[in-house]
Amino acid sequence: LELQPAQRYHGGAQPVVPQRAAAHVADLGRPNAQAQRLLQPMRSVLAADYDLERASMQSQIGSGALPVENLPSFGLRIYPASGKHAGRQLTRLEARFRALPRPVIGRLHDDALWLDLRCLEDESRFMEMLLR
Repeated sequence: LELQPAQRYHGGAQPVVPQRAAAHVADLGRPNAQAQRLLQPMRSVLAADYDLERASMQSQIGSGALPVENLPSFGLRIYPASGKHAGRQLTRLEARFRALPRPVIGRLHDDALWLDLRCLEDESRFMEMLLR
């Protein structure tokens, strides 16, 4: 991996992203297609307790040199079917995902659990874990 000098970012230029990461950043088709494929199986797993939908979202790159940079992404928005005790329901669901053999970390926001599928590399393993 070859990184370019940091001064390329300062002064208004876009950050230089290594080639492999650049391809991943630009590919919204993959998480969008994953969301479409996962929609029905996830509805079956979550039963009548939750509704879910495909959703566009922003992924935060992280910290360090780019602490507030966002990337467009796509994923699933999961929310309680009834508005009763939404916060508790979402907290339980979040704990359920984190307790999987390979923890799944989502984001609680606007009375929903958001799963960014840009980060999902093994779709079949994810579904296997949910179906257990």
